[in-house]
Amino acid sequence: MKARPLFRALCWGVAVCALGQAKPVANRLDGRPQEEWHNEARGFGATVVITPDPEWKRKCSTPATGRPQVERTNAVRIGGKVWAVVLLSNPLPDKTGNVDVTCDLRLARPNGKISNHRQLRALQGKLVGGASKTYLSEIGLTMTGEEKDPLGEWVLELIVYDRNRGVAIPIIGRYTLLPKDARQ
Repeated sequence: MKARPLFRALCWGVAVCALGQAKPVANRLDGRPQEEWHNEARGFGATVVITPDPEWKRKCSTPATGRPQVERTNAVRIGGKVWAVVLLSNPLPDKTGNVDVTCDLRLARPNGKISNHRQLRALQGKLVGGASKTYLSEIGLTMTGEEKDPLGEWVLELIVYDRNRGVAIPIIGRYTLLPKDARQ
């Protein structure tokens, strides 16, 4: 599965997306169960939504009063395309009103090949709408299943840092690359 471009540093603005059910996985830092694709610590939260919806950006860039539904998936077929959308909640502004959120990413393919990217800009500057809202990260990942990509489970691991708060939250999620003719 090729990511094109691996990350887009675009300022997508304020977003509030209705998120569906997520299954529990490993424990969070505070000992409570963590949901796959979501984690939070000390008031800061991050969620990754994998969507096949090509209109995700328009739907997630609505004003904070809107609650758009974004279709979620955990699989993509060869020849298909999905997007990983990173949502951030309650980033802490510094005394000048600026937030500073970065992210490290690790992608593990079914064949064992690993990609690492560090200190990616996720959300920086002054917020429109206040820190208690949910914001669409500047990080976006487009994943396209190509014929040469290994079929099976891909593991996406993120560590999201609210640098002003001094907190790092890990997020782990999995998605499956299926053959072109497979049903999801």
